[in-house]
Amino acid sequence: MSELIYEDDEIQAFWFQGETPYVIISFGDMTYLANGRGFSIEIPVSKNGMSCLGVMAKRTNWYPRASLVRLRQAADPYLARYGERILYGPSMGGHAALKASALMGARTTIALCPQWSINPADGAGHDLGWKEYFHADLMGDMTLTSSDLAGDIFLFVDPYNPIDTFHEKRISELSPSVQTIPVMHCDHNVTPVLSGSRNFRTLISLCRKNNSNTLKRFVNWSRRPHFFRKKALIERGLKLKPSLTVHVVCRGLEHDPLLQEIVSYIGPSFMTHVLEYGSNPQDYDHYIDYVISSAPTVKEKFKLSFLNKAQDLSFELYTVFGSKVFYDPLQDELIHRPRGGKPSNCVPVQCFLHEAQIELYVENAHCHFSLPRRSPSQIEQGEAYFSVIEQESGRIA
Repeated sequence: MSELIYEDDEIQAFWFQGETPYVIISFGDMTYLANGRGFSIEIPVSKNGMSCLGVMAKRTNWYPRASLVRLRQAADPYLARYGERILYGPSMGGHAALKASALMGARTTIALCPQWSINPADGAGHDLGWKEYFHADLMGDMTLTSSDLAGDIFLFVDPYNPIDTFHEKRISELSPSVQTIPVMHCDHNVTPVLSGSRNFRTLISLCRKNNSNTLKRFVNWSRRPHFFRKKALIERGLKLKPSLTVHVVCRGLEHDPLLQEIVSYIGPSFMTHVLEYGSNPQDYDHYIDYVISSAPTVKEKFKLSFLNKAQDLSFELYTVFGSKVFYDPLQDELIHRPRGGKPSNCVPVQCFLHEAQIELYVENAHCHFSLPRRSPSQIEQGEAYFSVIEQESGRIA
């Protein structure tokens, strides 16, 4: 359990006593601000038994230097016991870790997609990002300089993210001790890609040993199966090679839950790409099957089926369980069978949308029979309409 050891108007700092011969000094990013109850990496630190000074910003202030100086004095009784200090932070916290590395006497500094500065005046025509958070009275001295840096410095950045890459290059110019570890195709989401208690322990261990080759292999192993890597690849593919990307994603939707989650995350814009760039009609069918199957209720599945298949007017009927519905003329009843199965002497039930109402029917080469709403025995040629009612059991009446 951590204890609050320092607080001012801008930051809070917590101490966690571990068993390691070194201490971690961490800085949270803007997605996890101070709440008075702990710090951002408390779970991996506690699981790994690491001593840690966890620093949290009360707002998106990029950790003003005046607060860091006061913190250094307040934390000295805790830090003085440790000759090896490792500073760690992502994004806004990465900037703070770099800014405080000399101040805190760092032997190693680990910064995940950090900023060199977000002061628009420093950009010289380049987009530094986060300009809406810059306040000159609070952050006027935030720009990193060579005198801020100390020890071995590791930057983890996606080289395909132009803003993060610009910051990485400016930071690298400040010291020969800076090493950049590429985290390919993860955009600004390097932190979640490398998250987890086991990954954190490995990251700290490899950086302490200054083992960059093994570190690169570890990063590649961590990022390849991750949601944010695949998401970034798909988003870039939609910009650079939209037809190929749509084809690959749509073909994988049925079997890859991660692709389904990414498409859901991207939202309606993916549908626009399917309509505009889908060169294969089956791509559209695969995507619509995914949209319908992911609908939260049976009634919503039906609505989506009709809206998206309206241009065909008629299509086969499946249950929410994925089984296909047939009419058995000998028993005069509806039955369902697993997808791909076809009972003998049975006819697939078809759906037809007419003015937002549903007609269920069966047909063969000679006849078209609408299934009546009430008595199944009263089969007559013509129209009959069904209301879709979702029951508590999840079935349809």
